[in-house]
Amino acid sequence: DASPKAMHRARSRAGRAGLANVRLCEARLSEFEPDAPFDFIIAHGFFSWVPDEVKVGLMDFIAKNLSPGGIAVLSFNVAAGWKERMVVVEKARAIMDAGGVDVMDALAVYRTVAEEGREQVIIDDMLAKGAAVLAHDDFAPVMDAWSLGAFVKLAESHGMVWLGDSVSGVK
Repeated sequence: DASPKAMHRARSRAGRAGLANVRLCEARLSEFEPDAPFDFIIAHGFFSWVPDEVKVGLMDFIAKNLSPGGIAVLSFNVAAGWKERMVVVEKARAIMDAGGVDVMDALAVYRTVAEEGREQVIIDDMLAKGAAVLAHDDFAPVMDAWSLGAFVKLAESHGMVWLGDSVSGVK
């Protein structure tokens, strides 16, 4: 990670967890030159929030630095799942622009006129996340949901094979 704050948090968490086999490196992905290939590369909370050239840079890095038989785990926002959320984001941003209000006020106003059902559920979820999380998630400067097919195609163009997907929170 290139963020000193994020690296400090990661080091603290690794220390509290007693992890001795983890090496944390503070560097920009485009400048990071590891000593050896990795058996696992995990990019969580990254792909959907960076410009396309950085996405391609991530795939280049993985192709170059993943050991033979290694596994890369990349999370990304799938367009089909984010379609409804992006409509809410667009409407909330319009309220923000028109009323000069922050994201939480815009969502609260929107909630009063939203149709019952899925739209209100999404707004309630966003309100529960809070402004700090929303600034780095739904309302981030870059929030780019991709189709599964486009993601798989990009991965394949970098020599990776799709193994499968997962859904968090499902019991």
